[in-house]
Amino acid sequence: DFEFYNISENAEERLRTDKHFAEFGSVYRCGYAKGECGVTFEMGYIEDKTTEDMFHLTPIEGRYPENSGEICIDKVTLNSLGYAAKVGQKLELTCMDYNQSELKTESFMVVGIIEQRITMSDLGTEYIQRQFSGVVNNEMVTVNAPYAYVYGKEANTIYKNGIQKILLANVAVTDNFDD
Repeated sequence: DFEFYNISENAEERLRTDKHFAEFGSVYRCGYAKGECGVTFEMGYIEDKTTEDMFHLTPIEGRYPENSGEICIDKVTLNSLGYAAKVGQKLELTCMDYNQSELKTESFMVVGIIEQRITMSDLGTEYIQRQFSGVVNNEMVTVNAPYAYVYGKEANTIYKNGIQKILLANVAVTDNFDD
């Protein structure tokens, strides 16, 4: 199945009417945020439950934000900010655009924990590596998925311009499907 990075509205419209695709979702990249200790990470939001399922990043605890002031964040990122990986705590974050210009300082309640890491085995040795859903733009540059997700309406209020879209599209499964 496919991930399209910042495709045109016209191309998206054509894809959404193409019978070869069964479902769609959208992940939005907004900019950065940083905590008091200076750790910087990408922020974003997801469109809906279908997107969550298609993106294969279901929270290991809690849920994605449903209201302003909520955040779902990667476990390792939360730890690097000096917090335990548990829901119910408040974070004070400075939101920044992609040029890292400060936009606004906000308080967020952790309502979900995601884990964007996997255990890799190589030559009998296991190690942990950060992982994100791999998106490659047309210049073959890997695009990072966000490590924290906020409520969509709030993200649009804070970040306004510069929000980037990753369109997810699953191929329709039919009896005559041929690669």
